[in-house]
Amino acid sequence: KLKVFFWTNIALAFFSCGFYWIDPHATVAVVVAYFLLNVLHQIPSPLHWSLMADVDDYGEWKTGKRITGISFSGNLFFLKVGLAVAGAMVGFLLSIYGYDAGAKQQSSQAVNGIMLLFTVIPGVGYLITAGVVRLLKVDRALMRTIQNDLALRRANFRELHDIRQRDGAVTQPGEAK
Repeated sequence: KLKVFFWTNIALAFFSCGFYWIDPHATVAVVVAYFLLNVLHQIPSPLHWSLMADVDDYGEWKTGKRITGISFSGNLFFLKVGLAVAGAMVGFLLSIYGYDAGAKQQSSQAVNGIMLLFTVIPGVGYLITAGVVRLLKVDRALMRTIQNDLALRRANFRELHDIRQRDGAVTQPGEAK
């Protein structure tokens, strides 16, 4: 998963940056390239959520505590923060490039800024994402070990719980022993 996620982001970065040099008046080429870019963009989306589950497994394996709710809600929170910051950045960058919402025709600097916002700037984001993913050291072999260890822990916990219930060692909350 990590390799596919990494290489897909690298491909997205190059494809997105390469999109900058397509003639904007070549409508068919732009539509086809944009369609292919969006198809390619759909590959890392499910991998992102799958990698989050792997991170939860790793955390449980290391600490003995499973914090899936915190992990997923934290991820969603920062996703929303990222969307807000990105929206503000778009407005800020458009103003830097001289975009005029009331103009009949945008200046060449504004058009170039819009092109950069659709191509090179996301490409840089894909490269940053790929770089961050390279920091993760959980490969397929370690994930198998983690999953096997967690399965063994859970089996042992159930077995211990069953023994305690059978021997009457488990008390209910508020019940004196």
